[in-house]
Amino acid sequence: MHLAPGIGHHQLQKLSPQHLQSFYNKKLEEGLSSTTVISFHNVLHKALKTAVRWNLIARNTCDLVSPPRRKRFEIQPLNMQQIHQFLAVTHGHRQEALFILALATGMRRGELLALKWQDLDLEQRELRVRDTKTMNSEWMIHLPEDMTEMLKQHRLHQAEARLEAGPARSHLDLVFSDRTGGLLRPEHLLKGFHEILQQAELPRLRFHDLRVARWEELSARLRTAKEGLDGAQAGGLDLYNNTSPL
Repeated sequence: MHLAPGIGHHQLQKLSPQHLQSFYNKKLEEGLSSTTVISFHNVLHKALKTAVRWNLIARNTCDLVSPPRRKRFEIQPLNMQQIHQFLAVTHGHRQEALFILALATGMRRGELLALKWQDLDLEQRELRVRDTKTMNSEWMIHLPEDMTEMLKQHRLHQAEARLEAGPARSHLDLVFSDRTGGLLRPEHLLKGFHEILQQAELPRLRFHDLRVARWEELSARLRTAKEGLDGAQAGGLDLYNNTSPL
């Protein structure tokens, strides 16, 4: 998803340290974490080590490059005013449902992008989440009625977009996809996320910061804040009040 488009056009024997360093820097600028970029470096190092062993290249180019240092971050959840600003800008956005689901459920970016319609039971208002890191666990989230209705509308809009795509449309059954129904690339999601933050005049946050740890506190703060919002935005806040991790 990242490696082939980023450096796949370079011939193996001509792959230089500058190519790799430029690739790493570009991915960091796109908003990927240092941990993710380090994982790219590790995959490349292993592949190039095999190429050296097979006498395809004389040296492992990764040995000449310094990957980024892994940073330790603290989650900085949006405060109440920032949530207002965020909701106002995401209202009507093509991926509005994705951002609200992230903020309300604490789902990771990878979990949201891997979510399929078969994981949702809109009649029972249940969502099954698979751990994309270990693939060994899953859990259920009970959805409030408002969020279920939002996802139904999102599905209708998605179906319309896929019809417009014609023969190019995909059949991956993804809840959050590109306009053809295909995989929504993480860098495109991050680009849209950062554009929303800029429009909302919010600081540049990581997507991970949408995850909320203290559900009871958030719910109480949102109940208080609803009184000052119009109907559309208040309806969005109802989604959070009824959502809890299981």
